[in-house]
Amino acid sequence: MQIKAAIKGDLEKIVQQKNKNILKAVGRAVNRTGNELQREMAGQTQRAGLGHGLSKSWKTKTYNKNAKDKFAKKLVYTDSPKVMEGFETGGVRKPTKGKWIAIPTENVPKSRRKRYTPENWPKSYPELYFAQDTNGKAYLVGQTVHKTNKHGKTRISKTSRKTESQAETVIYFFLVKQTKHVKRLSFEHASKHHQKKMKLYISQELDKTEQ
Repeated sequence: MQIKAAIKGDLEKIVQQKNKNILKAVGRAVNRTGNELQREMAGQTQRAGLGHGLSKSWKTKTYNKNAKDKFAKKLVYTDSPKVMEGFETGGVRKPTKGKWIAIPTENVPKSRRKRYTPENWPKSYPELYFAQDTNGKAYLVGQTVHKTNKHGKTRISKTSRKTESQAETVIYFFLVKQTKHVKRLSFEHASKHHQKKMKLYISQELDKTEQ
């Protein structure tokens, strides 16, 4: 009986260790696949000419990373789903709120942290107001003063009584009632492709546990 008990005990430890190794192997494969898909979508976004900021909006989130009895999962997502969806599906885009879609011009300052819109326009920047030309085209413009700092960089600021004479009207956003998006991204295709690769990665990782 003692010999049987000892053998049984050893088998339980072996099985537990094997299950633990399998979970880790799958976790490594899932992590690798998720990271590759994120890089793929960031690359697609840049190649589509959508800018550095939007390419950085692709993120990953890991679930069950340290769980002892659950397989790891990795979510690949974007902080700008509405923008990405337009270039994923193509077609006509209409405003979800209000009457206009605001399209930034080259006069909108570049930022790595965010993509400026009328909604998150900094208070330190010129106040935006509606303007329309004789052809019916609409804009958001601002009375702007350009200032150069000691490093030679130019920044924009709103006008004051002292700088009013230096101000010029600058167009910051074109306003349109709808836009037509050309399909430039393929998240669905990339996702399916990387799911197939994940099966290969899992197989490779499991083989390593047998060595």
